[in-house]
Amino acid sequence: MTTPAVTAVKKSLPEVEISYIIESPYKTLLESHPCIDDLIVIPEGLKTKGFLYFLKKIRKQSYDAVIDMHGGPRASWISLFSRSDIKIGYKIKYKNFI
Repeated sequence: MTTPAVTAVKKSLPEVEISYIIESPYKTLLESHPCIDDLIVIPEGLKTKGFLYFLKKIRKQSYDAVIDMHGGPRASWISLFSRSDIKIGYKIKYKNFI
């Protein structure tokens, strides 16, 4: 359900590079999407230590903007630690500070 938004962003801003974070079981849905430049897969079964390592990898990237189309706890943490100045997502009670 998020692919129309990805397509619209790429159509409006063709020079941008779009990275998409997805959980492992769903990666085949977006592997060949023409508007996604980098598919970042969250490995299955990540425990706290593994997820912290994943966040560290995300933090090393230089993202101009992050769009959270999920709103779940992990997506919120990824947005928070992304170092992006622009964060777009849902206004969810107790998480909208992110």
